[in-house]
Amino acid sequence: MHYEGQFFLSNFLDGRGLFQKIFSTHFNNWDCYQAREVSFLFGLFDSQAIVLGARLGVSFLHSATFVVSIFVTAVLLWRLIPRIAPRLTTTDSGLLVSLMLVTPAVELSSYYYRPAKALVAVLLMMASWQVFRLTSDAQGRSSRRDAALLLVCAILMALSDPQGVFFILVLIAVIAGFAGFRARPVRLAHLSLFSALVAYTMWRIAIGPKLSLIADGFEPDSTYERVPVRYTFGQLHHYTSALSLWLDNIGHFFGNSGVIGGAACLILAGAAYWIRPAGPKLQKRRSFVVLLVVAGMLFAFYVAMYAKLTSITWAESRLVYYWMPSMVVIAIIASVAIDSSFAVSRRLRTPVTLALGLMICTSVLSLPRLAEVVTNGEQRIMIAESGRVRDCMGSAKGSIAGYQLTAAGAQACSAVRMAAFGSAGPGPAITAAVPNPLLWCRRAQPR
Repeated sequence: MHYEGQFFLSNFLDGRGLFQKIFSTHFNNWDCYQAREVSFLFGLFDSQAIVLGARLGVSFLHSATFVVSIFVTAVLLWRLIPRIAPRLTTTDSGLLVSLMLVTPAVELSSYYYRPAKALVAVLLMMASWQVFRLTSDAQGRSSRRDAALLLVCAILMALSDPQGVFFILVLIAVIAGFAGFRARPVRLAHLSLFSALVAYTMWRIAIGPKLSLIADGFEPDSTYERVPVRYTFGQLHHYTSALSLWLDNIGHFFGNSGVIGGAACLILAGAAYWIRPAGPKLQKRRSFVVLLVVAGMLFAFYVAMYAKLTSITWAESRLVYYWMPSMVVIAIIASVAIDSSFAVSRRLRTPVTLALGLMICTSVLSLPRLAEVVTNGEQRIMIAESGRVRDCMGSAKGSIAGYQLTAAGAQACSAVRMAAFGSAGPGPAITAAVPNPLLWCRRAQPR
């Protein structure tokens, strides 16, 4: 169980109304407004799933949203890859999806917390499907329905997490690079994505803060949303830290091969894009240029993330949660690179298949070691007591004090017991724990 997740669980199960639970920046984001109310809604669903599990005698601390999102993401990606990379079979696609599924960002991140990154991953796949349908329609038969679905997916993705906004920009860059602006379906795709950015901006500036004001009784602090350009991109150590993190995450996808493996795979992908067979002269090297643009955008994004929250370079933070959408993007990039290599020589199919299978094996074998990194990290106290928290949630008969929990763990158990059984059980009332998150806006100390 994640430390902050314990408080979110207690918050969603308290006596406030639905409106307050969804739009409260104070309870959901430590006063730091970031316009991700969609993730709060699904966080509420996750808390109700935990309550239902306790009531049925199957106590767990996983995020149901995460599990469903990853499953849907995997299925959509498996079906999309053979369409954007036609030389790949469904078996090849399955190997790439399996590589994504055994990355630490997927395997070690299903704990109850904010489901924001998992939502971005699945909505990014849904948006990618609509982009494919629109941009691959040479006859211009795509309906406005596809554009409307793209608009909805993009808005929901942006309101799930700030990463969603970034990946809208990535989709715009990819469409512009591969399809341009001339065809009507392509223009519809651009219009949908730009409209989503406008809708998100209006929500973030005007609508969302007003709803938060109503929910909390005071205006949220929006200073965390600001990106000081000079500070973010004017510090050399931001780039070196982000580069290590960026290559490390690429290595996690390719068999947990580390920074060196990530750099090698990135070079091989670049070479495959460079030699990709071209059509007309205007198309020459277009895919390679698009790869450079997307890679540059991702690197700049990692720089901004590190400048905003340096704790993402902690040993355990490098492995979990934040990187799920990036894994989807890397899988798509890898599929096009492999498709390009198959176009050059069919003899590469067997070596590539064997390499993918080997990387899946090395990823699986390395997971216990990586799980230990997480277990011994900053969340070690909460992880160590999570089994006792689950036992405590399963019944309201015993006293919570008997489970020897931290104040936050006891509070979470009490909240689940009250919601599932109508009573926290015998013993003294549980004193509310005082949160102390890494990120806290407005005040130096939580009240």
